[in-house]
Amino acid sequence: MNKAELRAALLLDPVIARCVELAQVDANVQLLWLYGSRAKGTAQAGSDYDFAVAFASFPQNAWGKRLQPVLLAQQWADALGVPDDKISVIDINHVPIPLALSVIRQGVELVVKDGLRLAREENRITGLWEEECFHRERDNG
Repeated sequence: MNKAELRAALLLDPVIARCVELAQVDANVQLLWLYGSRAKGTAQAGSDYDFAVAFASFPQNAWGKRLQPVLLAQQWADALGVPDDKISVIDINHVPIPLALSVIRQGVELVVKDGLRLAREENRITGLWEEECFHRERDNG
C-alpha cells in the first residue's frame, strides 16, 4: 500500500478524520503526522492515537513549549468526546531526535499546509540524526 492509499485508509477512522479537520482549521498547526501503532497498522482496540505536530509558533518559555502539545491533545480529546489519554500530541521540534526521525520515516503525513516547511523539518531531523551518528562513531572508535 502506498502512502496515499494508507492515508486514505487511515482517514476512514472517525477520530483521525476529526483530528485532521481540527488541525486544518488551526492556524498554528502547520504539519500533522500520525505515528505509532495506528500508522503501522498494529493498533489494538484500546490503542491511543499518536500525533506529531509542527507548530507555526510556540511560546518562548520552557513550560509553554512543554504544555503546547499537551493542551492541543486535550482540546482535541474534548472536541471528540474521548478520554484525554486517547489522544497524544508531540511537538516535532521539541522531542528527542530518534523519536522525530521515527515520525518522519514511519509516520503518515496527514496535514501539510506548507510543503517547504515539511522539507525543512525532514532535512533538519535527518541532519541532526546524521550528526549524532557521526559523533557517536567518532567517540566510540
